[in-house]
Amino acid sequence: MMLCASLDKRGGGPYTKQVTEILKGLQNNNLTNTKCTIQSDNKMSFHYVIDSGVCFITLTQSGFPKRLVFGFLEDLRVSFRGFVESKGNGNTTFENEIAKASHAYAYITFDQTIQKKRREYSNPDSSDNMRRLKEELTDITNIMSQNIDDILKRGENLEDLGTRSRTLKNSSKVFEKNAKWLRMCKEIQQYAIVGCVLLFILIILYWRLIGF
Repeated sequence: MMLCASLDKRGGGPYTKQVTEILKGLQNNNLTNTKCTIQSDNKMSFHYVIDSGVCFITLTQSGFPKRLVFGFLEDLRVSFRGFVESKGNGNTTFENEIAKASHAYAYITFDQTIQKKRREYSNPDSSDNMRRLKEELTDITNIMSQNIDDILKRGENLEDLGTRSRTLKNSSKVFEKNAKWLRMCKEIQQYAIVGCVLLFILIILYWRLIGF
């Protein structure tokens, strides 16, 4: 069910049927949290993101920067969540409010926000969009740097684990040698006691034989 829709001055044209087919296909495959780009023809492409069963879809020229496209959709997603939740009494969730929608275009007033966001993102060379791209690239760089640091730390941890493993192995060998030595000493001690008793008996027998 369409909750809101917005068209520019050119209207939907031949793409209206395509977007309807895309939405039906998504509905039949059970909506999940994801994003995707679908090539319509050589000039235009559909892009969408899905959040809690709600699909945010837009049509752009195929050469339009995807980072800005999905930045636009993400901006709409966050704004729409806030818009819908503001309609509740404060004790409900976005999902519950969406489930209450009883007719098509129940949130048509959100079109004003869509139009505003579309104007903000329409020019990829604008200072705001260049700033958005720069911030996203900075975020990606920071994430990559963090991942590299984690890998290096993991390497250090693995090296430390290897050192500990070798130390433990050496310690086990020393313990095994000491255990063998103690076992041998114990056996010698037992045999020594028996030998001393036998020697004492032999001495007594010897004394008796020689007449003491």
